[in-house]
Amino acid sequence: HLHDDVLDPMEIESDTFRLELSEGRIFPNPEKNIETQTKAAITIKRLELDDPTLESLRERHFTKFRQGEMSSNLLREENPFVFAEALRQGLL
Repeated sequence: HLHDDVLDPMEIESDTFRLELSEGRIFPNPEKNIETQTKAAITIKRLELDDPTLESLRERHFTKFRQGEMSSNLLREENPFVFAEALRQGLL
């Protein structure tokens, strides 16, 4: 592994991260144990998943879906994480 402190996307549980859809902000799932939350936070920082450009993209995709400019199928295709979080939050 190049970075042992980064979570392997093939091994993490699907609910390791959460998303504030209206802002596109990604954060560790607060319901996870502290070790998982810490590793998730490190992964977010190391991979720059909290980059403003990515946050804006996630927010924009959700807004387009909410305004009817993007179907749920297209949202799932374009941004599976936003789709999964919208589904989990009961917004689909």
